[in-house]
Amino acid sequence: DHFVLCTGTKEECLVKIYDTQGKLIYLADVRSEKFQLSTQGFHRGLYFVSVTVNGKETSTKLIIDK
Repeated sequence: DHFVLCTGTKEECLVKIYDTQGKLIYLADVRSEKFQLSTQGFHRGLYFVSVTVNGKETSTKLIIDK
């Protein structure tokens, strides 16, 4: 019902989540080393998570299997 994103920094991070069609479905500014996000509004499937800190972007995949 949730996942934890570890940013590794307390600096401001821009968190974006996209669906497989490339549609932005979540956007947030985060200032925490660990960030918990509810998956309640997400459908089953594959998502792409992008975290940008100081202009450097890191991406990963997220699979929701309810």
